Amino acid sequence: MCPPYGDTYVAGMKRHLPTSTVAAALLAAALFASATGGAVAGSMITGKQIKDGSLTAKDIKVKSLSAGVFAPDAAAALTGPRGAQGTPGTPGAAGANGVTGYEVVTKYSPYYTTADDIAFYIYCPAGKVVLGGTVEIEGMSAASSFTVLRPSSANAWFAIGGGPAGPSRRLAASVTCAKVG
Repeated sequence: MCPPYGDTYVAGMKRHLPTSTVAAALLAAALFASATGGAVAGSMITGKQIKDGSLTAKDIKVKSLSAGVFAPDAAAALTGPRGAQGTPGTPGAAGANGVTGYEVVTKYSPYYTTADDIAFYIYCPAGKVVLGGTVEIEGMSAASSFTVLRPSSANAWFAIGGGPAGPSRRLAASVTCAKVG
């Protein structure tokens, strides 16, 4: 009688490929890869294999040839005479007036000697806008003072400056104004 299945001993199965089989498989793969590459290169057609006059325009892919592949005299022969002048187009709309009426506006603070900050607004005349500007403290080194000039509206900028107490000085700001459009 056979022993029950639970008491049966089954040896573990191990599968080993011999080294020579692995080497043979690698060699076969390398040979296959090199053989297909050679077949593609071997099947390409060269110019020597094409009979003169056997290719026609319908054998050439559209836009596959550029002027650079033709001889210079052949490329020149493809250019025809210049066509007739076309009819003029409709006139465009009038452009904007642009920037006109440039004017520089300058404003000065009173002279002062204290360490107070001095600030004021500088305005463009009516109908003009500020394009840019500059500010400085006259009578004081830029290294020991500070100045700020920033837009506050389209036609006004805010100027502020200050530094330590010292020699008599004043804040000077200038803006360039103009009519736009």
